Amino acid sequence: MTGHSRMKNYSNYRCEAYEFTGDIRLQGSSATVFIGSPIDENIPHEIKPYARKYDSPGMVAISSVQIKAAPPEKLPVCTKTLDAPGILFSTGGYTHNYFHSITDVMVPLFATSQRFNRDVIFLVINHNDSRFTTEHRKTLETLSRYELVDIDKENQTLCFTNLIVGLIAHPSDLTIDPSPFSRLSTRNLTRLLRNTYSLKRDSVGDHTRPRLLVVSRKICRRLSNEVQLVELAQEVGFDSALQDLGDHLESSAKIVNSMDVMVGVHGAGLTNMDVKLDLPSFKDTLLKALDILAA
Repeated sequence: MTGHSRMKNYSNYRCEAYEFTGDIRLQGSSATVFIGSPIDENIPHEIKPYARKYDSPGMVAISSVQIKAAPPEKLPVCTKTLDAPGILFSTGGYTHNYFHSITDVMVPLFATSQRFNRDVIFLVINHNDSRFTTEHRKTLETLSRYELVDIDKENQTLCFTNLIVGLIAHPSDLTIDPSPFSRLSTRNLTRLLRNTYSLKRDSVGDHTRPRLLVVSRKICRRLSNEVQLVELAQEVGFDSALQDLGDHLESSAKIVNSMDVMVGVHGAGLTNMDVKLDLPSFKDTLLKALDILAA
């Protein structure tokens, strides 16, 4: 496996992402990618493959992948040659949180992997907690036909002709940048998730009474008058429900998909607190929501 290697740089404010083609060798034990020279571009010395580059505290726990160029005779010997392309990324960081597991990993992973039409191998570092792959297994299997490879436990030298290190991410959360792969958008991802989790509704329903979900929380960001809110929503014309979505992604997705409106407390850091809604004022908001749904 010799020849001229090439590199494309997809990095931006939010991510470090590089695509290498040619003679590419990944040494699992040292998390090092060896690039067979000659290569024209100036390669990075290391990459942290997690799409939150701007967040210095959050990136501390993300392991670095070393990048080295060397002539063929100085490259480590291939112990396993893979025909499919590879994508190397971290499942560390904030992925214990559903929002971050989706916006920091799943959305950019979809954008990065879709052009391979499932013929791509996912390689992960910082995979100490299996919750990420447990919760997102269905989506991961939809994106790749191969078993996920835990690089932290990999002792072989894996050889590729195409390897992407890092995930290609739009600078904004929950957004897909169409520029590298123009056929993709968030609609493509939405369609894939609906199919993956068998979500029947793709638009607001035609119920006689629109359905409203009040998200109940037990630890923080609680609505202290959530029961009264449910009663108010019922009074103004909603079929309302109070639900703790829990920790199961698929069942939560089905509940949310069955609703027309959601109410909950959003926030982080200093805003991570309980809230008591001013219900007389919020009644106007509920009435406006009904008008929008009826339009």
